[in-house]
Amino acid sequence: MRKRRAVLCQAESEQLANRAVVLMASQGIDATVDAADVGLRFNVTVAEADIDRARRIFMEEYPHGLPRETAEEDHASADPITPPITWFGRGGPMVVAILVACGTMFWLVHGGSDLVNRARMIEMGAISYALVEQGEYWRLAAAIFLHFDFTHLLANMGTFIIVAPPFAHLVGPWRLLSVFLATGVAGNMASHELAASAALKAGASGGIAGIIGALGGHALRRDRRSAFKSWHIVGALAAFYAFLIGFGPGRDNVAHIGGMLAGVACGLLIEPRDPPGVGRPWQGA
Repeated sequence: MRKRRAVLCQAESEQLANRAVVLMASQGIDATVDAADVGLRFNVTVAEADIDRARRIFMEEYPHGLPRETAEEDHASADPITPPITWFGRGGPMVVAILVACGTMFWLVHGGSDLVNRARMIEMGAISYALVEQGEYWRLAAAIFLHFDFTHLLANMGTFIIVAPPFAHLVGPWRLLSVFLATGVAGNMASHELAASAALKAGASGGIAGIIGALGGHALRRDRRSAFKSWHIVGALAAFYAFLIGFGPGRDNVAHIGGMLAGVACGLLIEPRDPPGVGRPWQGA
């Protein structure tokens, strides 16, 4: 008597479906490829008794489903089991837009000079404790795009270009912008309330720490079904933060930590977007 089978996932081509078959075989699960009843799709099926374990394994390897078939893949000679990695994915234009915005604001403030112009920084939105207390709360957001000198700008944008593209590809460009702004404001609010200072405050590092936190928060989501334990992820998050931003004199550590904690909350709450044309891996089951 033939064992009853359940659909694990659907793929656009037999080649993509075979990726799931090989993955299952590596874990001792028998999987087969069948043509779907509707549309030009292929079902990957496993025995009903194995479906729960198969879904767990599949989600660890392909949390957003099998990648979409592309013309390049049809002729690629690379390993057919490993999906292509593109650093600047669908969120690339937003990453570039934020980089350009910070660079433009730097030029408008400094005009090519590397000297700090306090009056110009205040005019463009740097955080002054007294002015924020007087009701100029817009500075908490405007200051995210301001930097004191070229070294400050270069350090922040260098870190941003490392952490932002993978997060943008995960959640989409507008959510990247929302998290960057929300966590940057949250970090600036924490700094204003908990680390009051007469010095001007500005910089994108609170929002950047927020993106790092959001990546960690996403990894902590229950639906990620990660092979790593929560403390592994938290430890990696702390190490990543220390390596890319770190602690030290002159750094607004309260803003950084406030932004990162806000980012963790965002990562826990925001659902990742499925890649275009790809649904949940148990679609059709």
